This record gives sequence, structure tokens and C-alpha cells, in this order.
Amino acid sequence: LGVLEILARPNPHKPHALPQPEGPPEQVSFRGRKVLFCEALGIPLLEPTREVRQTLRRASRFFADQGAQIEPWSSPRLRSAIPFWAAMINQANQTPFHKMLGYPKPSQLWGAWLRLLLGRSPHTVPSLLTATMELLTQTSQTQTEQLARKGRVLQQELKEALGPNGILLLPTYPRVSPPQKTAIWLYPFHWIYS
Repeated sequence: LGVLEILARPNPHKPHALPQPEGPPEQVSFRGRKVLFCEALGIPLLEPTREVRQTLRRASRFFADQGAQIEPWSSPRLRSAIPFWAAMINQANQTPFHKMLGYPKPSQLWGAWLRLLLGRSPHTVPSLLTATMELLTQTSQTQTEQLARKGRVLQQELKEALGPNGILLLPTYPRVSPPQKTAIWLYPFHWIYS
């Protein structure tokens, strides 16, 4: 079996995963399907490069050539997607992220950064950044609820725009993939796109 065939199988451990179409990929039809084209999140310092935007446009032309309906899409709420996401994660998890990483006390997280600098951390820069941001931006329960509510509004807005079988074209990273182990140090917040 091919990897895509294995991945397309239903997974009882992921009940929210949508069933994948049966058959070879070349038999999948995009005719009439809605494809939302979103070039960026709208965060000024994290705009995709020209090369990434050109690649996204080529992908949209591919779908158009296959008969898909291409629609530009954006939302002013995308600019605040990061705090919305953090609040929604906070509400969904009873355990704070820094504790999930194995650091029950905030002071232990600073030791993890030191181990990272020495090349001895079991965690990635994005995971440590997420845990650190969580600690630095702790908000009241009321603020967290407001942000999470706005996040659900954005989520619903996107669901409605996509419809039942729409496709969202959005950069997964704001620049072409750099050499191994250099991206995170040169561009520490670009992981937000993924």
C-alpha cells in the first residue's frame, strides 16, 4: 500500500477526521469545489515572501484549471489568530502547556532554555516559545473567555466560507524552507503559520 492510501483510511482514534475519497489521486475531482485563497494572516512582521505568494498563486491556478471555484478570502480577525488560538488551547486543556513539557514550576522553564542553548534540550524552540508565551501572557479567566469566544467566531466564519467540502489555500510557512536548524533562530516566530 502507498503511504497516502494508509493515511486515507478511517482512524478510530481521530473521530473528527473526515473520510478521504476512495481511489487513485488522479480520479479526485476538484470541479465545482470552492477554494479559498488567503495569501497571509495580515501580521505585519510575518508576511509571506514574494516567492511563497507566487507559489500560492500557482497552486490556485492549478485548482482553477481543474475546475475549482477560486475565491479570495481574508478576515481582519486573522491578525489576532495567535491570542485566539492560545486562549482556545488554554480552555481546552486543564493542564498548562509548560506542565505538559514537564516543567511544573515556571522557573524550571528558564532552565530548559539554558539546556537548549547548550544543545541538551529535549524540546524544540517552538515548544519552548509556546510555553514561555503562555507564562508571559497569562490573562484573567474573563480575558481568556473573550479571546476564545472571538476565536470561535473566526472558526465559524472560516467554516461558513469553506462550506461542506471547501479547500483553504494559506501559506504554511512565510518563507521557503531554509536549511535545517537555521530557520528557527533566524525567524523565531514564523512557526506561527503552521
